[in-house]
Amino acid sequence: MPKLTIRYIVLFLVFLCSVPLIAQTDRCDTAKELMVYPDCRTAEGDTNDLSDFTTENSCNGNTDDDGWYRFRAVSPFTLIRVFSDRDVEIGLAVFINCNTEIACVDGTEPGGNGSLLVETTPGENYFIQAYDVREGGGSFLICVLSNEAEGNLQSDCDQAQVICKDDVILFDPLGPGEDDFALADNFEGCLKGRENRSAWYYFAINQNAPPNLDLSFVITPEDETDYDFTIFGPNVPCDALGAPVRCSWAAITCDFCPQTGLGFGANDAGEDAHGDGMVAPLIVQPGEGFFLLVDNYFNNTTGFALKWGGAAAPFLNCLAEPPCGVFADAGGPQFVCGETQVQLNGSVRGTNGTFEIHWEDQNGLTSAFSQANVSQLVLTLPADFTETLRYFLTVNQNGCRHTDVLTIQKSCESPDPLPCPEILSAYFDLNPLNCQDLESGSILVGLIEGGTPPYQFQINGTEFQSVNTFSNLETGTYSIVIKDSQGCQMDTLLQLSDAPAIEFTLGPDLVINQGDTVNIAVNSSLPPKQIQEIQWSAPGVTPCDQAPCLTATFAPTTSLEISATLRTLEGCEIQDVVNIAVNSRSNMYIPSAFSPNGDGINDTFTVFTDVGISKITSIQILDRWGNLVFAQDDFEANQEYLGWDGNFRGRPSSPGVYVYLIQVQSANQGLMTKSGEVVLIR
Repeated sequence: MPKLTIRYIVLFLVFLCSVPLIAQTDRCDTAKELMVYPDCRTAEGDTNDLSDFTTENSCNGNTDDDGWYRFRAVSPFTLIRVFSDRDVEIGLAVFINCNTEIACVDGTEPGGNGSLLVETTPGENYFIQAYDVREGGGSFLICVLSNEAEGNLQSDCDQAQVICKDDVILFDPLGPGEDDFALADNFEGCLKGRENRSAWYYFAINQNAPPNLDLSFVITPEDETDYDFTIFGPNVPCDALGAPVRCSWAAITCDFCPQTGLGFGANDAGEDAHGDGMVAPLIVQPGEGFFLLVDNYFNNTTGFALKWGGAAAPFLNCLAEPPCGVFADAGGPQFVCGETQVQLNGSVRGTNGTFEIHWEDQNGLTSAFSQANVSQLVLTLPADFTETLRYFLTVNQNGCRHTDVLTIQKSCESPDPLPCPEILSAYFDLNPLNCQDLESGSILVGLIEGGTPPYQFQINGTEFQSVNTFSNLETGTYSIVIKDSQGCQMDTLLQLSDAPAIEFTLGPDLVINQGDTVNIAVNSSLPPKQIQEIQWSAPGVTPCDQAPCLTATFAPTTSLEISATLRTLEGCEIQDVVNIAVNSRSNMYIPSAFSPNGDGINDTFTVFTDVGISKITSIQILDRWGNLVFAQDDFEANQEYLGWDGNFRGRPSSPGVYVYLIQVQSANQGLMTKSGEVVLIR
């Protein structure tokens, strides 16, 4: 079995093992309820051994192996989605009152994703029969969506769907909607193709979550579709996303493809088309929020399933709201030993004009603060505390709010009241310059091991920043410093190079015979995904059906030079040529006699040629006294019905010897003239 198929099945089994089981029945009258959501919140299904009660439907499925659900409609149309295991082909039927069928579909492809759209009355109950089209039964995921959800394109950042919990997400992306990267402060990172068919999500970590949790996910397309993604954050608005903190644009031939995501041992923060499909998990803090863009590079309607993982997955905040532009930073985390008071150094950003800030403890009280409405103040700690303390800083400007959490822990293991674990290592993604822009390089700091988050970053001695990406860089050496919340630092020197040379060739020169067809395929060091287009320049080229036109078909009749220009997504161009020498095939066969007696054999006098002769320019037949008895101009060779039929002015000509004068157009030799005698036999 191919490696990718094995990964696909294992991953699907992980989905089923991690999705909460909704108890099933094979009876409509005891069907278990599914809630209708604007997005796909999946429940596990299994048709095995459910054979005590049979209800037939108008499709042809094996209704002995079925399971029943019910739902209350909330919209005029309802969409039912099902995602099945590789060995299962699930069918769906919908009933009213357990006895009146209104729609059915007889199965998805095994391992595929199917759907059934039904007209519904809001407030009414409906029943779903999910059955295996073949005997044996099997596992699947199922969800019910209000049809308004499918009308929401989910293709723009400001329409991002909030992730409510760590259930599997099933989605058919639409879009691309507005260009979210047209804004000056939004950078697509490795996502060179930008948006095609896309989905935007927003996820945030609950403020009561422990610090420094890892978050991962795996995106599994329904087939071999190429999916990519970027993550922006933490705590950025749609009009100032900055550069992505995670990004994968791996080509479909990558190691983990068609799956992509965070985890599987990856330690890089971003990858281009040459990547393996996986990048490093996120290390997240309480209260942090991120935007996730998932893009279907093939621009088709194939959906995907997304499954969350890591210690942070159970702490995804169902009540999170995408940020509106202002942010609070409470600082920390802080460690104390015997102190009774600590200095808080909070801050806010994104504000413009009048705003309000407010501190409170985990019980909503402000009595422990020296002043609760300023960012920097003195906090009085409770006596002899042992549990982690949480304090919340909120900024509010014209109804735009954001809250950040500060954690304080007691630690006396070191004489230093603020322990300073060493930053052990960090991983860097260096994106070299492209040929169109001398300041297009970037450095992204990936997974950091050791130290105490959150981290700050510095390049060439400039001010520290919280964003882990440095953009608009020239070729050269850069000093990068990483500083954690306790002041521990790690520094390194990185060399940013020019764009790598692109290998591009059309192959060796060719020699062919006239009339032969030749296919020329480009050889390039770039994956097709990084090629915007290839423009072919030569007469007789057969246009390709779809960009980037990696092959072209020619049927040349003369020797020629063919050129092709490769253009990358960044606008870089490189050209190559190939010479094709064509051996002439301009031979002619002219009959020496013909017999127009109607027997179907040699009834006409015409010219037969090779492919090197494109047409007969003229043919003239004269009798022995020099009279013109037949003439024809500009006609195709090898067509007997276009030749002389032995008649003159509608009457049969006399048998005997006639003279012909023939002029032909040769592809290589221009006009050619032939003359001779032909015998008419009766």
